[in-house]
Amino acid sequence: MRWYSAIKRRFLIEGGHARIISALKRSVRQSSPVAAVRVVTCGSQDRSYSSRDVETVAQPARVLQEERWKSISTYFLVCLATVLGCYAVFLSGLLLLRANGNLPPPIVTNNLCFDEKIHWMSYELPSSPPDLLVFGSSVAWRHFDGGQAIESGLAKNPYNLGFCGMRLSQTVFVARYFLTKQKFQFPTRAVIIVSPQDFEGCPSSEEKVFSKPDADEAIFSRTHGWELYLKNVDPVPFVRNASAVKAMRSGANDLNRLMFTRYGDGPIDSAQSRDLTYGPVTNLKQECFGALKELARHLSDHEIQTTLVLTPINPQWLSRYDPDRRILSEVRSRLSEALKKSDVRVWDASENKLFSELDFTDAIHLRWSAVRRFMTAMANFAIKGT
Repeated sequence: MRWYSAIKRRFLIEGGHARIISALKRSVRQSSPVAAVRVVTCGSQDRSYSSRDVETVAQPARVLQEERWKSISTYFLVCLATVLGCYAVFLSGLLLLRANGNLPPPIVTNNLCFDEKIHWMSYELPSSPPDLLVFGSSVAWRHFDGGQAIESGLAKNPYNLGFCGMRLSQTVFVARYFLTKQKFQFPTRAVIIVSPQDFEGCPSSEEKVFSKPDADEAIFSRTHGWELYLKNVDPVPFVRNASAVKAMRSGANDLNRLMFTRYGDGPIDSAQSRDLTYGPVTNLKQECFGALKELARHLSDHEIQTTLVLTPINPQWLSRYDPDRRILSEVRSRLSEALKKSDVRVWDASENKLFSELDFTDAIHLRWSAVRRFMTAMANFAIKGT
């Protein structure tokens, strides 16, 4: 009987062990997730397991994960609230500036008088395609009178696309941009008004004055470019422009006024003058004359009758900075070379005797009272060749 007891005891031990392993496997399959399982080896006399023998850390891991996500969510909510708060403060500032008349125009170039004209254009685009377009820098903007152009028979629907502060390479960029737009594609005539200063400092590659999508948004969209305040804001020029724009719009700063005729002209209607402002011309660049040649070719290819005007120059500036006319002679020579194979007609008014020192506000800008004489003479040249 001793051998029977030994076999029975072994069977019970081994069978009990198998049942325990099977139970543990079922427990593992049914619990999710189980981070850790500790199996306690049973002795021969212990055939059952309590819940203390299987331990899991799933609940603490889940708590840690929830706390981590809560921390991340809080961080992003704080960031979002900060951004929205800054946006609200900035928008409130814009509305306050607008209410006081100190809001600068939407930012396309960060040049106040350039951006102001773009903003004006967004409300005053021509109702029908113009038959005459004016290109150039501030002398084109300030020296053309659209109303008188109509009176003289030079145009029926002129539009001034002159912008301040541009050299020839920039004028070409602006002209090409507008000539691709439906409103400005098919003029009969073009007038380009230049000064010797416009032929300085042109780079060898195309000079982009602005982002074309930004200009599209500012001029041709229904929003008039309001989102550009956020996109292109630069705090220093923005504050400077905000402090100056009200006086320039009202005419209180009449030598730098930002006022427009219905044709886009920018008259300096003032009896005041400042000093010559412009020093000697020392950096004439062949790239500027090359840019002009490119623009002339483009206009000729589209059968646009083009007149180039070398603007009147203050006799005082000529006496002080070009007494031997060396600079003027070089400008004339290079202009002739650049335009010799084009059909552009050139009117050199740089030393025209119609204008005296009293007609100028500085070295190159005519006051509005003298522009009428300028327009009469230019129209006679463009129409009659005299």
